[in-house]
Amino acid sequence: MEITALIITIVWIIWGTAKMKWHPFVVLLIAAFGLALALGEGAFDAVSLINKGFGGTMSRIGLIILLGAMLGELLEKGGATEVIAFKMVKGLKKLPTTYAMSLIGYVVAIPVFCDAAFILLSPLTKSMSKNAKVSGKALTVALSTGLFAPHVLIPPTPGPLAAAATLGLNDLGLLILAGSILALVLVLTGGWFATRMNRQLQQVNPLEELPEQEVEGSLARAVLPIILPLLFIAGGTSLAGVEGWAEPWIEALSKPE
Repeated sequence: MEITALIITIVWIIWGTAKMKWHPFVVLLIAAFGLALALGEGAFDAVSLINKGFGGTMSRIGLIILLGAMLGELLEKGGATEVIAFKMVKGLKKLPTTYAMSLIGYVVAIPVFCDAAFILLSPLTKSMSKNAKVSGKALTVALSTGLFAPHVLIPPTPGPLAAAATLGLNDLGLLILAGSILALVLVLTGGWFATRMNRQLQQVNPLEELPEQEVEGSLARAVLPIILPLLFIAGGTSLAGVEGWAEPWIEALSKPE
């Protein structure tokens, strides 16, 4: 009974978001309420469980999600994501264009939600396809893989943070390290698949020309807002066990939840 209810709930979530195009929050709320009822909970208890679960999760990761969303918005509006993308294109010009696009998505998706990043980088995909003579479909696949893999595996996106909170994982630095490695493997796999896909459409060529629009800006300044919080979190993991006056500061900076 429990397995059947869980399967139906998963099917409803996929159908409600993908087919009906409902807002994910509404779909998940209905799914949680329906699953609680299916497992024998009363209506009042179901609402209580949802409040308890949602409140407990948000108390741990709510601040991180809000700050992460704000950081992504600032990077997007300030043009930092464009600087990162174009500078990476220049630095990765010896790689096949599909791999370069996957790696661009990997970096950009860490601070910026993947849907916004996809819209932001779509013009770059079209320009790279034209200048490097690579299939636009293959580049779209490479970009999608590069964006979605870190989005579901690397904080500060809500998914991995919520999973960590549910499982009681307190070492956020370890989560970032493990998620980054796994996401990179998936991104490279996506680049490989996109390369094979492109070979079926036309021959893959290294990126010979940069997109027509040149973006001015410092790469170091653009990535600093991304690197700084990661350094704080990684520092807290590596300096765990330090005692004295520095201990509360390390704890506060590395574990904002």
